[in-house]
This record gives sequence, C-alpha cells and structure tokens, in this order.
Amino acid sequence: MPPAPGVSFDDIANLPATIEPFDALLLTIADHALVPVTLSWAESLRDQPPPFRAVLHTSGSFDSEVLAPLRSVGIAIGSLHPLCAFPHVLPSADSCRFFAMDGDPEALTVARRLVAAWHGTAHQISGDRRVVYHLAASLAAGGVVTLLAAVAELMHRADLPDELLSGYLALLLGAVDVAAESAETDGPRALSTAITGPAARDDMETLERHRAALQTVCPDLLPTVEASWRETLRQTAPSGQGPAETREVAVPTAETGGSDRPRDTSRSA
Repeated sequence: MPPAPGVSFDDIANLPATIEPFDALLLTIADHALVPVTLSWAESLRDQPPPFRAVLHTSGSFDSEVLAPLRSVGIAIGSLHPLCAFPHVLPSADSCRFFAMDGDPEALTVARRLVAAWHGTAHQISGDRRVVYHLAASLAAGGVVTLLAAVAELMHRADLPDELLSGYLALLLGAVDVAAESAETDGPRALSTAITGPAARDDMETLERHRAALQTVCPDLLPTVEASWRETLRQTAPSGQGPAETREVAVPTAETGGSDRPRDTSRSA
C-alpha cells in the first residue's frame, strides 16, 4: 500500500526523529519502499536510542528479514500480513481473519497481541514459504477477480445484458460455498471435487463450441480460457494422476479426438 496522501518518502525516512518513544511500530508502506526506508532508519539511529522497540511491516511477499538492518540499532523486527484484499478502501482490521507473521520474539509478541485484539488467527510463515503464501493469496483474490473481469469483457463483446453479471456473481459465490464445504469436510485437497463445467466433465464437444464462439467474439481471451481448461483437466485428473503427479495436460480438440479419460457426468454447470 502507498503512504497516505501527502506523505512523502522523506516524511517516512525522517519519522524516527519526529516521534515520541513507544513500544512498536506497524510499517504499512509499499513493498518497494521497505529496503530504502529500513536503511535510512538504521543509519539515522546509529548514534541514538531507537524510539521504538519493535518494527513490523505488513508486506505479504516479504518476511521480516527485509528489515534486518534495524537489528543493528537494537530494534526487534517482524512482519504481520493481513490476508485481506486492498483494492481501494482499507477494510477494518477485524474483517481480516488470517495473518501471516514471523520475526524476533519481541516482535512476535506484538503481532500476537494485535491478532488477538482483531479476533484473528495467525501462523508463522517465512522464507521461501512466504513467497508461495503470497502467490496463493494473489490467485485466491486477484486471480479470481481477474477472471470475473474477463467474464465482464466477454459479456460486453457478445452484447449480453449488464444485469447478467449479478447472475454470474451468484454462480461464483455458490461454487465457492460448495468448495468451502468440501474443504471443511475432507481437507484442502478435496477442493478439486467441487470443480464443475465441461472441462471437468470431459465434454470435449462443448469445449470445441466454446472455442469457436470465443474465436469469433473475443479471441484475445482464448489463451486464458484454454489455460483454465488445462488446469481444470489437471486438477480433476483420475486418482493416481492428480495435480502432484500430472505436469502437463493438453487441451483436447476435435482433431485430437478428446482425452482418454471417461466422461464424468456428475459435474454440472
């Protein structure tokens, strides 16, 4: 997230010299500013006591080590990332249910107190796992909304009524509810059992009709749609050929005669 309107990099860099001492600081700035701000603070505090005992950043893709220079001036470092979408307006803190955290013991104590006050749940996630965590978050939020934007574009290109979008949103929410129920009952790996649609059913005739219509109405979306079909086929592969084992799945075409899987007629929509 960028600084508040009217707050410059210099304002943030000079913060330690302009505030009264306190226990901890939650640093909510853009990822690209973390390193320069940290280096500036470490340099300015080298010959004076730090005004705060702990600093935690809120980046999703970085763990606490991005703040490592602050350790040299006696500040405990940590991270506390709220698993929430921030497109425009900041949500209230207690609307975020999960937080990723890591860092020094004193910083983790601050993180746990904040999460408890916000009635959330937190787990320590750091190193390479932190990057993967953030990638998954981007797919779960931004990725889904990106596909919804593609749906809206397809509607526009095909001259479908705008009111139809509310129906697609209801369809999405219903599918998410079913997926959540599957995961709650049988664990995260069961999410693939909630996937519906012609690719999940191995309905190659319908996929070919979809491809032909898309080629006419909105060919720009063809790579995205075909990629979604491939991922559906990969995720719904028969037992023994699941996502962990299946590396590549070609989208069947009329020319190739479809896939070798038996058609699954249990998956609707």
